[in-house]
Amino acid sequence: MFNVLIADNYPLSRIGIINELSKEILNIKFVEANSEKQIFDLVKSHKFNLAIIAISQPGKTAAEIIKKLHQKSPKLPILIICIYPEVIFALRAIKMGASGYLTREGPISELITAVNKIKKEGIYVSEKVLVNIVNNFNKGGQVQASVDVLSNRELQVLQLLSSGKSTKEISIEVSLGMSTISTYRSRIFSKLGIKTNADLTRFAIENSIF
Repeated sequence: MFNVLIADNYPLSRIGIINELSKEILNIKFVEANSEKQIFDLVKSHKFNLAIIAISQPGKTAAEIIKKLHQKSPKLPILIICIYPEVIFALRAIKMGASGYLTREGPISELITAVNKIKKEGIYVSEKVLVNIVNNFNKGGQVQASVDVLSNRELQVLQLLSSGKSTKEISIEVSLGMSTISTYRSRIFSKLGIKTNADLTRFAIENSIF
């Protein structure tokens, strides 16, 4: 039996994933979670062959969940499903310990392919991500390098700033002081060569970070 933990805040999304995978993959069994706490409680009490993580919570990033889950269960393959573009976030997720990354907008066929690939080979990287990696290598790492220089926390703050949230709102959401958020903001501007909020918005739009 191939035991899968499916974690998603949205019940209809969980049901859809379970129904589609059940049609295509034999001897597959699912256990559902709807919160980060449930994920770690279930990992303690069950043995899984794969964790499909599509949880989105205020103040949390996929990177934080990957890191924590990978520390607690280093041999458990993790497939992340997220709203952000894979050309920017997939490689970052894999570096953090994930075995694959999909966007929510992707076709169900890609999910099936990813699960089968991870089941057999341990990792899934889409053709789009492979092309981006090759482009990075061929062009001296310049493609998407501006995003890659950010830490996971800086990227999280960038996403929140891009969504129009104030320093105070971000401070509350991620449970950090306003001065700390201001420091992250300064670092982001410096690393990306951004000088104004308009530049930040333009960068976010061009890179689909919002």
